Amino acid sequence: MGSFRTESGRSRDLTFDLSVAGRPAGTATLKLGLLGDPLRRRQTVHFPSGDMRVVEEYSAVSIRP
Repeated sequence: MGSFRTESGRSRDLTFDLSVAGRPAGTATLKLGLLGDPLRRRQTVHFPSGDMRVVEEYSAVSIRP
């Protein structure tokens, strides 16, 4: 698991490693808003033929208990 980093009190980044079948496969960073809502995810997955990079930005999130 990774760690949190705060950017000027506005958001937090949660960075973590990805693994497939117990082997390192990449990294991801989830940017969280002040209320813990996801704002953006950046992910890099390593393949033998090269890296795949993904960026998702979330404009609306609905979390139901």
